[in-house]
Amino acid sequence: MTPEALKAMLAETIAPISQRLAKIEGGPSGTLQANVATREMIEPFAVMLEDCAANMEADGIGAHSRFGHASVLRQMAQSLRAEAAAGKIPHAWHDHSTYASATDTTGIKAQVIRAVEAATRPLQDELKATNDKIAAAQTRVKDLTEKARLNAPVPDRKTLSPDLASLLGGGGIDGNMLTLKRPN
Repeated sequence: MTPEALKAMLAETIAPISQRLAKIEGGPSGTLQANVATREMIEPFAVMLEDCAANMEADGIGAHSRFGHASVLRQMAQSLRAEAAAGKIPHAWHDHSTYASATDTTGIKAQVIRAVEAATRPLQDELKATNDKIAAAQTRVKDLTEKARLNAPVPDRKTLSPDLASLLGGGGIDGNMLTLKRPN
């Protein structure tokens, strides 16, 4: 195979890949182009939020790395841009982690636990008394069952049926006592 033929074969093989690459590098797809209007409408507000965050940080306000006001403003700007890129006009910002973490709830939690314990203490005492009564009754039933079993009369012997008595009688055995006879 000549070098020219090899180059021609390589060019044929690479041509579809080159066309696909040119298409990818050509620019945003149709979906992104469709959301351009929404993104353009939202971008000034996102920039204002970021500018406000920068000004707050410059003055030393809201500088906590995750829950500070400046950080929250940047997260809001990112949320605005993300929804606009999806073609939605943002109406609400959802970041539930900041509200739960923003305050220290250990004092409130302890107060709630104490209040619940105080409110339920009479019911717990009543429940404990009832459980003790049930346990005592179960023990008494068990003791009485065991006493009845020990004091029960021994069952009488069963009598022999008439057919069995006649069979045994022919061999010298009666129903009450076993006697052995010498065979003749």
